[in-house]
Amino acid sequence: MFMDYYILKDGEAVKASSFYEYLEFFNSKERFLALEENEEFYVSTVFLGISHGKDRNGQPLLFETLYNSNLSLFKVGDTIVRYSSKEEALLNHNKIVQELTGLGQSKINKE
Repeated sequence: MFMDYYILKDGEAVKASSFYEYLEFFNSKERFLALEENEEFYVSTVFLGISHGKDRNGQPLLFETLYNSNLSLFKVGDTIVRYSSKEEALLNHNKIVQELTGLGQSKINKE
């Protein structure tokens, strides 16, 4: 089965012209979009470059947010959420960080 490879050009996902163009991009720092970490949680959002499924509109899922927290509500390990657009990925990255920050504050206030 033939697989499509993608890179980011001017912030937009486009099909790579070759596997080698994809590999060059994949090994660059440009694919790392956002990172937030502290002693309570880790949230990372990256551009994958290979579709990991399709969204409900049939668009390839090319972006991923991974988070892990030691806050009581999220002690199940890593959670992965995938997106079809950079904008959606960054918006949700920020929402996850805000939610985890809020959980940390409520945990502190209860102690």
